[in-house]
Amino acid sequence: MKNVSILGCFIFSFVFSVQAESPQVPEVVFFADMRLELTAAARKKVQTDVDALTRYEKYFNAKVDRIDAYFPLIEQVLREENVPEDIKYLVVQESALVGDAVSSSNAIGYWQFKVAAAAEVGLTINSAVDERMNIITATRGAARYFKNNNALFDNWLHALMAYYEGPGGALKKADKRFNGKKVMRLDGKAHWYVLKYLSHKIAFESAVGKNPNPPVQLFVYQNGGGKTLRDIAQEFRVTEDDLRPYNTWLKQRKIPQDKPYPAIVPDFSGQSREPAIAANQTQNTSPEAKSNRSATTAVLSKEEFNSDAFPLMKTRRWFGKKQLLVNGIPAVIAKEEEDVKLLSQRTGVAPSKIIKFNNLGHPQAAIVSGQPYYLRQKHNRAPAHYHVAEEGETWWNVSQRFGIKLNKLLRNNRLRKEEPLQAYQVLWLRYIRPTTIAAEFRYPGRLPTNQLPKSTATVSADTRLATTEAVNNSSRANRPAQPSDADIASEQAWRNSSEQNNARLTLESRTEDATAYHTVRSQETLYSIARQYGVSVAELAGHNQMSVYDSIQEGQKLLLPGSGSALATAKGYHEVEAGETMYQIAQRYNISIRELMEWNQKESFNLKTGEQLRIAAPQL
Repeated sequence: MKNVSILGCFIFSFVFSVQAESPQVPEVVFFADMRLELTAAARKKVQTDVDALTRYEKYFNAKVDRIDAYFPLIEQVLREENVPEDIKYLVVQESALVGDAVSSSNAIGYWQFKVAAAAEVGLTINSAVDERMNIITATRGAARYFKNNNALFDNWLHALMAYYEGPGGALKKADKRFNGKKVMRLDGKAHWYVLKYLSHKIAFESAVGKNPNPPVQLFVYQNGGGKTLRDIAQEFRVTEDDLRPYNTWLKQRKIPQDKPYPAIVPDFSGQSREPAIAANQTQNTSPEAKSNRSATTAVLSKEEFNSDAFPLMKTRRWFGKKQLLVNGIPAVIAKEEEDVKLLSQRTGVAPSKIIKFNNLGHPQAAIVSGQPYYLRQKHNRAPAHYHVAEEGETWWNVSQRFGIKLNKLLRNNRLRKEEPLQAYQVLWLRYIRPTTIAAEFRYPGRLPTNQLPKSTATVSADTRLATTEAVNNSSRANRPAQPSDADIASEQAWRNSSEQNNARLTLESRTEDATAYHTVRSQETLYSIARQYGVSVAELAGHNQMSVYDSIQEGQKLLLPGSGSALATAKGYHEVEAGETMYQIAQRYNISIRELMEWNQKESFNLKTGEQLRIAAPQL
């Protein structure tokens, strides 16, 4: 297919100095329907490439994220064409999944087809489209090319070699004795292209598909004939810029109508879903999402305002170690008295990167014990659609909570520069608020402001970034209208309902020996429960002898910080329980580790079960 390396691959600057643990090349590798036995010389060559592919975490993670987005589409096309799914790793080797990659020999696209080979498998190339850059059509073309070659050799490994050498070249170099065989022995003299493929398979096989909240998922839209990318963007409430990187195959404004051309639509929600990829399947879109121009937050489902579930905190095994993911981004929980320097020492991420990733130069930013801090860039789009600003929240708080870049958050809400965040303002987290939709406030118990009767509706002056006039008058503030009698009645009804809810919570929190519990409800997280009771995540986790990384289940009972300690505080001592740490005990009684150690004349963090610790300053 091509005889030189791709010029379109990216060159990355690597900031991680610690080498990740590389997968070890086994003696036996299973490929397609074949068993490949590797000699020591072959394993050594493959291992060298595996080490190179996994050496730098930033580069490797970027590839894994891209693979996680594309592989579900590729896998289904290969299944439809009855081609082994193992072939999918070759696209990583060929183009690093860069759709418009071009080699010096003019091989183009995801699977690096030249014009003649593309025509052979039915790909269209003209002034309107280049299907070599379409992940669906190009993968289907590659699958057909493999099937044709396998029909010649009856050996998928020889068909793999033919992808590089061409059928004629592979016939000269392939050992005919292995045609039709299911077991092959590869030594150090095996074709370099085959060994290079095996290195990609081994390097990425154990890493892909592990992220429960992928940064982006890709879906196929089949009804694009006669439409522009802007038309499709409006249907799916994404921007045209979101669509372009995945649809470089389109060379003109409108998608031609001579045959179906699948368009790719990205989803940045971070929520894993089954992809819609079947050949004749269309993307189902709710009536509310049909038009970005006419959509308003008032018609959106309650789930899109489910802020209590954020930040989404999960863990994964990464090269044998537990890694925390916050909103799908690698992160770390700050410990007591940690600053940027100590976080850097613990994580191996440069202080300047931690400051940049978390906007710690912001005047309202701070390192707080028990709170998560990101070790990679935040998303351009948040996992949630909308959020109603809470009392005391800042733009920085929201940016951290939902894992969205601060400048993107401001852009989505049509702000050129940061202004004080008003409580109950509806914030747009995934998309830019259309100019046709005014800034909205959702006060507790009231209808959305754009659904109130005309006599009480908010007249918003927020048209910032919409027109030149709005920019010139951006100093005008959004002032809610004075509430009517109906609003006051609605507010009182909400307060009464809130009091009833609090009473129900109190009843559900049972008291036994001065100990209060919270029963976990559906979709609640440690973070949302901690916010509900005004404590930190670390405090709540420590009080329950858990890690902040641990997941919780519906119906689980959590001991609330501050409860169960009243009796111990009155006595002035705490009896150490099995598994408790100095940090957990200090958090439980809202004292510092230093005070706990000084009051108990401790020289180390070692504790014994049953030991009595003084939890209040000794009386002088």
